[in-house]
Amino acid sequence: IALARRLRNQGGRVCVFMSDGELQEGQSWEAVQALSFYELDNVFVIVDVNGQQVDGRTRDVMNIEPIAPRLEAFGASVRGIDGHDLEALAEASDGTEAGKPRFILARTNSSQGIPILEERKPNLHFVRFRDAEETARYQAVLESMSIKNGGLMNHGNLE
Repeated sequence: IALARRLRNQGGRVCVFMSDGELQEGQSWEAVQALSFYELDNVFVIVDVNGQQVDGRTRDVMNIEPIAPRLEAFGASVRGIDGHDLEALAEASDGTEAGKPRFILARTNSSQGIPILEERKPNLHFVRFRDAEETARYQAVLESMSIKNGGLMNHGNLE
């Protein structure tokens, strides 16, 4: 899309959201190479770096750290931020470095604000409740979050 916009002399920027687990895939690195080769500075990529993927910790499945120097070696401009800081995210996505795609490494905690999830780490994909007691514990947490947020969360029963 970014290359097509350039070829058509169109302005605008293209934003891509991805997870750190996707950097374990060869096609992601082929995309980084293409972005750099075509000097697509109209692209910014936000990578949710939480150290987890569906099969466990990224470092245990296939370590991708250090991410920043690897992306820079492919010709990208890289900024690391606290992924929970929206102002830092907005600031990191502003501006470009001529001829370089921007990668924002947004380091996050996947259980931020929900401490009960800590006991499930690193397996937070496809959370299945083990029994009625665990279902009730999670239901109580969800209800307390709804109350704290003024009842704005629309949720149903977890069963």
